[in-house]
Amino acid sequence: MPLNGDNSDDEVDFDEWCESIELSYRCVACPQQYSNAPSLITHCVISHGIDILELWANSEGPDFYSYIRLINYLRSCYRDGIGVSIDIGSSHPLPWLVDDKYLKPVFEEDALLYWDFESFYKSKHLNSCGDNSNLPPLTHETSVNDTIVVDHCDHLQPSDMAEKKSPICQHCQSDQRTTVRLTKSQYQELVVKCKRAEDRVKDLESQLTCSLSDIDTMREVAKEMFELGNPSLGDSQPPPQHIGHTLVSLSPCEDAAYFGSYAHYTIHEEMLKDKVRTEAYKDFIYGNPHLFEGKVVLDVGCGTGILSMFAARAGAKQVLAVDQSDIVYETIDIVRENGLEDVISVIHGRIEDVTLPVDTVDVIISEWMGYFLLFESMLDSVLFARDKWLPPEGLLFPNRCTISLIAVSNPERHTSRVQFWNDVYGFKMSCMSHRVLAEGCVCGVSVENVITKDKCVVADFNLRTMKMEDVNFKSEFVMVVNRDASCTSIIGYFDVYFSADGSKAVHLSTAPDRPLTHWKQVVFLLPTPIHLKCGEVLCGVISCLKNAKDPRSLAIELRVRDLHLKYVL
Repeated sequence: MPLNGDNSDDEVDFDEWCESIELSYRCVACPQQYSNAPSLITHCVISHGIDILELWANSEGPDFYSYIRLINYLRSCYRDGIGVSIDIGSSHPLPWLVDDKYLKPVFEEDALLYWDFESFYKSKHLNSCGDNSNLPPLTHETSVNDTIVVDHCDHLQPSDMAEKKSPICQHCQSDQRTTVRLTKSQYQELVVKCKRAEDRVKDLESQLTCSLSDIDTMREVAKEMFELGNPSLGDSQPPPQHIGHTLVSLSPCEDAAYFGSYAHYTIHEEMLKDKVRTEAYKDFIYGNPHLFEGKVVLDVGCGTGILSMFAARAGAKQVLAVDQSDIVYETIDIVRENGLEDVISVIHGRIEDVTLPVDTVDVIISEWMGYFLLFESMLDSVLFARDKWLPPEGLLFPNRCTISLIAVSNPERHTSRVQFWNDVYGFKMSCMSHRVLAEGCVCGVSVENVITKDKCVVADFNLRTMKMEDVNFKSEFVMVVNRDASCTSIIGYFDVYFSADGSKAVHLSTAPDRPLTHWKQVVFLLPTPIHLKCGEVLCGVISCLKNAKDPRSLAIELRVRDLHLKYVL
């Protein structure tokens, strides 16, 4: 076209004019600048995940004006600090097509607006249809007009070639390089593919690492199960290591199964129908209203909210009911149904993760006890709440608990549980008895089967002062036999106490001589009965640790006479 009047001598070819000036192509999402547009396009894909040409080609009616709109839209997003997230399949109409303001350049003399993008896109599309799977590893590049010179050797790895300008192949002890010429667009596309392949390799390596870790974990679990299932191996095993694993370290996903079990109404029905349990809390709270009147009360693991409602009826100013289980949605309805929504706030989440609307609370109440007191490890959550929100003068109920052991003689149960496997319809299944022996059995024990005079307390916890690690304990025990009998099992149970200065104390017990609760007792079967005389002393050592694989379960060891027994609960 004539640039200066009609003088044909002054006519200059447009492409020659473009090549005669030095253009700078600025990135649409960062300050980076390039001397050529293809390099910029590749940079946008690799560094920002923005494929300009694909966005343009997949928009409705792609043409020159839609390209101008797209570039100006991307530049305006970067200028205004707006992130770019475009789904071609769902964003209709596309934002750059609905406003004519994107026809106006964001920057003066924007070289990217005058670039022959259509030709590049067509050549790129044609080249992508070819087979590039056998392209050589890259080393250095030099510009030769519109081509890239790439040296390669079939034996050399990319890392080897990247380190040397003239690599010598160690496989053939000679310079085996050949030269391949690629167009710039081919080279840039190859770089993108290499980058994607590298990311994929990293992902696969990460998956492999995780899989190997899972295999190691499975091996340890299998080993532990094998050892626990074979009491005869007990004496050869080293003593258990102290396990300091707490629930705080568990992610919500890892804890989902535990809280999911409390989303079913049957477990709450069982607990509410346990009068010994529920009335102990009711009697203490209603019997000591002065401890709750005008106070901020935190109910850890509120379930259906029965303790929270006791506290509200006793005059609490505010009750914060926290539970991770989905039962809280029913709890909200229960609170409203009883007209207590102005006092009780139901909070869905783990106590370790939630944010309370207060800095401190006056009272913490919780029914956290599990089988053998410590099963499920909910005590960890109570102690966490105590340390985070309860001031020194605050109150915590229950405030004390103990674990006790007694000896029992019940040959019939022992036969049905252990000796049964020696002859099952004419077949031997003795290996199954090892599994039975390795598990603590939760069941009710008749007081007539108890053969020791007094309970033997092996753990005594002051909840106001104890530490989380105190739940892992080791204790000696001594029990005096009150009649001639064969000891077939050791029984564990717990007691909890509610008391404060000037209060009416309440004692909740799960002992065999007290009314049966849903906690019952835990039976630790002996592999063979121990024959005892009246007045004889049965002594030993018990250790209780959180299970290394599941901190909500327990690993328990008993040393009785010459037996070293391991149990899981």
